[in-house]
Amino acid sequence: MKPQQLTLIGLLAVAFLATTSVSLTADDTVSLFDRKNISALWIAAPWDAKKRGPEERMQMLKELGLSKFAYNGDGAVDSEIEAAKKHGIEIAAFWYPARNPQVVDAINRHGIHPQFWVCGSRAITVANEAERIEAEVARIRPIAEDAAALGCKVGLYNHREPWFEDQVHQIAIIERLRRDGLTNVGIVFNFHHWRGSLAEFPALFKRIQPHLLAVNLNGMRADTAQYPPVLYIGSDESELEMIRVVQESGWRGPIGVIHERPTVDAAEGIKGNLQGLEWVQKELQQPGSGGPKPQEPAPPKPVLPKPVFAPLAAPQAADDARLAVQSADDARIAAMSSPERSRLTAIFSDELRYAHSTGAVDTKASFIDTLTSGKTKYLLFDYLEREFSFPAPGIALMTGRVRIRVATAEGEMENSLSFLAVWRKEKDHWRFLAWQSCKLPTASKP
Repeated sequence: MKPQQLTLIGLLAVAFLATTSVSLTADDTVSLFDRKNISALWIAAPWDAKKRGPEERMQMLKELGLSKFAYNGDGAVDSEIEAAKKHGIEIAAFWYPARNPQVVDAINRHGIHPQFWVCGSRAITVANEAERIEAEVARIRPIAEDAAALGCKVGLYNHREPWFEDQVHQIAIIERLRRDGLTNVGIVFNFHHWRGSLAEFPALFKRIQPHLLAVNLNGMRADTAQYPPVLYIGSDESELEMIRVVQESGWRGPIGVIHERPTVDAAEGIKGNLQGLEWVQKELQQPGSGGPKPQEPAPPKPVLPKPVFAPLAAPQAADDARLAVQSADDARIAAMSSPERSRLTAIFSDELRYAHSTGAVDTKASFIDTLTSGKTKYLLFDYLEREFSFPAPGIALMTGRVRIRVATAEGEMENSLSFLAVWRKEKDHWRFLAWQSCKLPTASKP
């Protein structure tokens, strides 16, 4: 790989959090590996075989000896925050693919201070370097302003968008925002999805350290030309030496351990990473003292249903598709809540059919006009359930229940709805194709 390419850093996986990046002296006593310094990542119901709710999730964290986690759930933000407060758990970060006024409102009302983890935008396609930086700055600036007003920080999170994963580009965005007076933007570095060489990691880490808000760990190959799979810490070739670099740098910000295995109990996934981290810690103190190297668990035997439309995709491909559609839907909700014609045009398919619970049906043009004119304003879009399935290549079905509050010329109204939505992959991008919903009886509201 070329040296300039080896500053790439890539996404989703584990997490550490902190509201600031910190370098400590040898006299400081904070341990990088203290359980109080560790966040559990991606343990919400979509990634948990046991599909825990907020209360069960907080109890699980307490049993594991952890007090922080990063949230990427399917809505019900108030319920998550309330359960976390009740059990003394900190929501250290929100997965935040696009501006979301509902999340901002919930954070403000509950008085918490999580980081906003923002990934790159595939909707920005300009090739010119300077123009691309300005486009990303324009996208991130309002997020950083929202976060600053709440006393929160924004972490640029490397996640499956090659230009944005390059740390040179992330630093350029940070420095450009600082010229605008926004100093609350930094970097979240994920071992997972980093594509680079172990030999060049020390120089890379030194460069990003002044901007670093959190580090997320994963099993790593020696030379990662492609994104590595989600692996337990300590079970692969290079994470021991990479963690040594982090420890010896003096950086003592929060670290994260990632689950993100929808077919595995989240408690077992986090426990496997914590045990691997304990092995790493012993090996860093004295090589050979950790005992046998941690091993990845044998994958569960799949129970395959009879094929209906098409053969099942490989597990990793299916997980990637699900995550991509979920991120696209999060961006859709944010765009509908703060409507801008260009964003809505990019998200909606040209063949959109949006059937409201009232029986009215919108096309792409009519729905965008309704949203941007302010005739209908979406004040709340809170998922109670959201499930994804992929019946055919390039098609995603989304089903569940949602609580929606809208404002029209007749006033505000709130309903709980059952819905079916369709996403279609068009020119390598997931576009919103169809929506159909019906009102649920009042008695069924939670």
